Formats: sequence, C-alpha cells, structure tokens
Amino acid sequence: RLRRAAARVLGDLSDPSDPVATGVTPALADLLTHGDETERVYAAHSLGLIGDRRALPALEHAALHDPSRDLHAGFSVAETAAAAVDAILARHGAGPDDLDRLLARLDGPDLPGRPALVRWLVALGHPAIEPLLAVASAAPSTVLARARALEALSRLGAPGVRPLLRVALSDPDPAIRYASASSLAYHLAPLPEDRPHLEALSTDPLPALRTLATTALHRLVASP
Repeated sequence: RLRRAAARVLGDLSDPSDPVATGVTPALADLLTHGDETERVYAAHSLGLIGDRRALPALEHAALHDPSRDLHAGFSVAETAAAAVDAILARHGAGPDDLDRLLARLDGPDLPGRPALVRWLVALGHPAIEPLLAVASAAPSTVLARARALEALSRLGAPGVRPLLRVALSDPDPAIRYASASSLAYHLAPLPEDRPHLEALSTDPLPALRTLATTALHRLVASP
C-alpha cells in the first residue's frame, strides 16, 4: 500500500522536467515487474503522468507481455501501460526512434489506447511506409497487424498500398475486408479498377461492409 500511494503521489507531479519525478522513473519502471497486479497498474499510470521517455521500453514490455488480464478500476496492467505509452508520445511526439516499438504493437490486443497507434505511425511519414508494406503483405502477420498496417498506409497515401487494398477487399477475414473498404470509403479515393471488387463487397453478408462498399462506390461515381 505504501508503494502504491507513493506511485500515485509521484505520478501526480506530472512534470517530466521535475527532477523529483524523473528521478523516480527507474523505480517506477521496476515496479512494472512487481508480483502484485495492482502495484503494476499504479506504476504504469504514474509513469504515464510523469511522461519520461526513459520509461517507454518498460511500458512497452508490460503492454505486450504482462501476464495478467485482471482489471483494476476498469483497466488491466497491459491496458494501463499502453495508455501510458500513448500519453508519453502525445507529450513528446513520436520520432524515428519510436518506429520499431510502434510496429511491435501492431498485433497487440485491441486496447483503449490503441487507436492512437495508427496516428503515431502516420505522423512518422515516409520511414514507416516500407515496414508497414511488409506487415500488410506478409502472410505470417496477424489479422490485426495487417488491418492496422493497411489503415496506416492508406492514411499515408502510400502508392504501394493500392494493390494490397484491392486484394484485401475479398479477403476471407472480415477485419481485413473492413480495413480495406474503410480505407477506400474515407481515405484513399477509389479508382475505376476498384469498382468490381467494391461491387462484390456491396453484397457482403455483414451490413457494415456493405455500407462501406456503397460509400466507396459513391465516391467513385462522384469523382471527376
């Protein structure tokens, strides 16, 4: 309880330039491996408030590998750690040095902080395109990683993503079809060669996919 209270007080300092706050970053990072899940949740939350980039490796490891999925105040250790990473990146911005850690999260669980992941990858711009293309086109990649890679590539306007999107429109997994159709409905403008694939998707058993396909087809008709 004492460690938990200390973590909360230190986290409330929430100033990464404060020598007291940054001085305890290593101690809080060590708590991410504590045997008590609640201790780990408070440590992750505090690190997110402090905003010290030195905590990113430990937080990323907890977000991806923490063994507990028990919830504390509605959040697991992994969820809290992922949210802390996003808070730190929001404060400092994502840079080239963050590319590998962001790519490693592509197949992580669908946590509350995860929507920011695609935004960070898009913010990195050109350096992210080649590794994202590799993820989106590789069979060993998980469905979640492929879907997120397709979304990021579409938002980046990467030329190499168009053939992948076309194939993905008829992918057996609905998550991949959704990512592709959503990209053409809201990000990349569909091309005439996309029409037969979108028309086929407009009869998909899933209503959400039919709606996205119809939206993309309307964009195609409305385009000059």
